[in-house]
Amino acid sequence: MTLDALGFDAWFQNQQAVLGWPECSPVRVTAVDRDRYLVRNASGEAPAELAGSFRFAAEDSLGFPCVGDWALAQVVNAGRLAIVCAVLRRFQPTAAGALPGDGP
Repeated sequence: MTLDALGFDAWFQNQQAVLGWPECSPVRVTAVDRDRYLVRNASGEAPAELAGSFRFAAEDSLGFPCVGDWALAQVVNAGRLAIVCAVLRRFQPTAAGALPGDGP
């Protein structure tokens, strides 16, 4: 399955470019159970955990990944584990369907 088929589009590609984590690749969060995660990329699914620096920098658990989120992760151990380094911003429609940052 391709990232496009999972919903990775220009909105998320732009965020990935701005964050600039060259050692990380995009993954989609497919399951969350307390502090355990399951993520999917073009190669398949893998269990995931949060990087210590990511967990420490989060102001609260609302910044942690949720099902459906796109994140940047290092895939290690021959694809058997992913370390989540960042969560890409979620779409946040506002009045009349405009996106934050959209303007005249």
